[in-house]
Amino acid sequence: MTGTARRETRAGSSAAVRAEPASIGSAGARDPLAAEVRLLGALLGQVITEQAGTELFELVERVRKRMIALRRNDDPLEREQLADELAAVDLERAESLIRAFSLYFQLVNLAEEPVCLYNIGGKIFATHDTCTHGQASLADGFIDGEDIECPLHQGKFHVPTGKAVAAPCTEDVRCYAVKIENGAVLLKG
Repeated sequence: MTGTARRETRAGSSAAVRAEPASIGSAGARDPLAAEVRLLGALLGQVITEQAGTELFELVERVRKRMIALRRNDDPLEREQLADELAAVDLERAESLIRAFSLYFQLVNLAEEPVCLYNIGGKIFATHDTCTHGQASLADGFIDGEDIECPLHQGKFHVPTGKAVAAPCTEDVRCYAVKIENGAVLLKG
C-alpha cells in the first residue's frame, strides 16, 4: 500500500484513527518520546471511540486541544470557553472524561520509563533499565545466571526479584509483572 493510498484510507476513518502516526516505530523520529506519546494517545482515542462512543472522544479532544492552547497562550476567552464547556458536562460524562485523562497520563508515564526485558531460560522478565547505583543502562549489562551485572560498576541485581545482590548496588531495581498476550509483551508496574 502506498503512502497516498494509506492517507486516503485514513481520511475516511474516525478522528481517533486519523490521529495515529502514519509510520511505524519511533527510532528515526526527531523526538522518539513525543512520537511514542502520540501513538499511545491515538490508541487510547481508538479505545474510547470503540467503548464509549464518538461523542466522548470528541469531548476529550476538544478539552485536550483547549488545554494545549491555554498552555501555549493563556487566552482569557479560551479559558472561559473551556470553563463553560466543562460546566455543561453531566456527572457521568465528567467521570468518563476524568478517567480518559487519567489513563492517558498513566500511559505517558509508562512511555517515559526505560524498561529492560530479559529472556532467562525461556521466561521473560522486565525491570527498570537504569541501575540504582549509577546512570547506566542495564540493557548494556551482562547476564550471569538469573542476575544482571551493571556495565558501569559491576553491581548485580537478581532479575526475577529486582534485589540488589552485589556491591556497589544496595538499592533494589524496580520489577514489572510480565504477561505475554498474542505475541506482545505486556507490563504491569
